[in-house]
Amino acid sequence: MKILVCIDGSEQSFKAVEKAAIIAAGLESPEVTLLNVQEVLARPSSKGVYFSDQTRAFWEKHEIEDRKERTEMLRKAAKFFEEKRIKVDTALVKGHPATSIADMVAQEGFDLVVIGNRGLSGMKKLILGSVSNAVAQEVKSSIFIVK
Repeated sequence: MKILVCIDGSEQSFKAVEKAAIIAAGLESPEVTLLNVQEVLARPSSKGVYFSDQTRAFWEKHEIEDRKERTEMLRKAAKFFEEKRIKVDTALVKGHPATSIADMVAQEGFDLVVIGNRGLSGMKKLILGSVSNAVAQEVKSSIFIVK
């Protein structure tokens, strides 16, 4: 069984990691992938506009630091599975979270998606996790939404 576990650093996503590990531990040879989607933020474009080297350096530094934090988060979550002797892969992609998750499920043929019901995104906390809801609507695979 191929399991995709979506994590964003929120408490709910780490609960999803714990539930996915319980599911995977009960399977004969699970294939687990941890996914983090780095949402593309609006940033100054150099097209037709002059930005100083300092502005460019600021954005590059921010992207590098953000990527390091996300890579570390994936590493810690992967360690959780490895300690339970469950083979795990990690993926860090850029894009819109719900679309990127749905695309990965379709391309890689995951049987199950495990995702927290709410993530870290500001106003979206007021709604029943708009990302988890969108993923549930878009993918054909089974979805386990963890509360």
